[in-house]
Amino acid sequence: MSLPKVNSPRILRQLESIQKVFQRPIRIVSNKDIPYLAGYNKKGNVVYFDRNFNPFMSWKGKKVDIRPFIAFHEIGEQALMNRFRYRYQQAHHIITHFELELVKAAGIDTRAYTRFLHPQIKGIYHEKLKKIPKDLDLRPYKDEHERTILTSLMQGTDIRTFTRRVSPPHFKRRH
Repeated sequence: MSLPKVNSPRILRQLESIQKVFQRPIRIVSNKDIPYLAGYNKKGNVVYFDRNFNPFMSWKGKKVDIRPFIAFHEIGEQALMNRFRYRYQQAHHIITHFELELVKAAGIDTRAYTRFLHPQIKGIYHEKLKKIPKDLDLRPYKDEHERTILTSLMQGTDIRTFTRRVSPPHFKRRH
């Protein structure tokens, strides 16, 4: 599987065709246990944030709520998967680029934004998942072959009883 070129005319046309999903009302829920940081329901009208997530980033002396950027990412990712049948990795790659463009347009340094987010990405293998939404879309975990997380989510078992990883697979350092 190859990752698409995010600024290609085809991708830009596809993003334009899904603009309506960004205009729909969505509900933000912040009291659940969500693997890594955020997720969405199967219908695409709820974005879940992990209950331990701090959404307020300090930037130039102000507190900035970054949930709109992440909600854009989650809703766009799902729309690309639904409409164009992208795999999770492809949709995530595309929408992350445009999420960072929104962050930049808001006057926030993208490196500072990323540095703020990375430590908050849930240390999934160090915490028990207790409050999992029943309608959480599991496709990202299936596409990433996260069998441990899927087992825990579907059976309600303590993920800490499985083999542990130190960090999520997509944030491993490459040397």
